[in-house]
Amino acid sequence: LGEEPIPVPGKGEVRVRVAAAGVNPADMKARQGKLREYGELNFPARLGGDLSGIVDAIGEGVRGVKIGDRVAGFVFPFANGTYGQYVVAPESSLVSVPDALDLADAAALPTGVLTGLQLVEIGIMPKPGDRVLVLGAGGSTGRAAVFACIEAGAAPIAGVRRSALDTVADLG
Repeated sequence: LGEEPIPVPGKGEVRVRVAAAGVNPADMKARQGKLREYGELNFPARLGGDLSGIVDAIGEGVRGVKIGDRVAGFVFPFANGTYGQYVVAPESSLVSVPDALDLADAAALPTGVLTGLQLVEIGIMPKPGDRVLVLGAGGSTGRAAVFACIEAGAAPIAGVRRSALDTVADLG
């Protein structure tokens, strides 16, 4: 463990005072040295991709967020990771967090949601009218996949265990 200076945002970047950071399988695999093909860790290294927090500084050209905004997002987990008190990220890597959503809960969303979106938008690329079975539709990845199918004009079929029917009742 070590200390680093508080980072300063550059052009188009935002500094976030981290409220919570998600822990994902990629983070664990990086610590175990199993993801070297995606990049070597250069020490001092800070892992972590998912975060939520409060914007406390903005760089030149930032227009979409302001100091004090609640945000969540994803950063490249092997360079400027989220396991620290402050993270500098491109403005485009962050989204606004509604006041009704707890910041700890918001930090758990980015990887799961991005995975669900990418599975549909890049993986299966459904056409309007296609029927798509989404297994695990009650989790963050599955829910995001359902919404991505709807956005593409496809008809998602949400697959869940009987015990999880209540978790997808709001999907229609």
